[in-house]
Amino acid sequence: LRDLRISPCLEIYQCAKAGVCAIDDDMQPLLGKITSYDRLVVASPVFFYNVSAQTKAMIDRCQALWARRYLLQEPVSSLPERQGAYIAVGATRGRKLFVGIKLTMRYFFDAIDVRCVGELLVRGADEMGAVREQKHALDAAYDLGCRLAQLENEQAG
Repeated sequence: LRDLRISPCLEIYQCAKAGVCAIDDDMQPLLGKITSYDRLVVASPVFFYNVSAQTKAMIDRCQALWARRYLLQEPVSSLPERQGAYIAVGATRGRKLFVGIKLTMRYFFDAIDVRCVGELLVRGADEMGAVREQKHALDAAYDLGCRLAQLENEQAG
């Protein structure tokens, strides 16, 4: 996301009429990708007890998908039973470190009609690459990927 040019939501409300965002930037092709995937994993570092600004801008711009689903009563995607998960990595070990992210991701996945099937929340990773030293986090990431793949195989079979 950091390499994309994504404007914040400007509350133009075109999405409420057509289910499509009026802002012409890098979010348009990303919206197409979000609706075409049957599995979606969102990963973000923790910034002030929530996702990064880039991730939050992407989530806010998915208002067009929320409008499509809830205002226009249209499907967000042609794919049935889309599933997702999220990963958040924070520097501190605070008890409430992931409270904001959990709420944000819950409503994001609901808005885009994706059932959240897992999360990976990693504390105490302040320096770049520090998560590599947390074997339990790496094992949990592997397990989360396997769970998403297994769910896909169960749906196919």
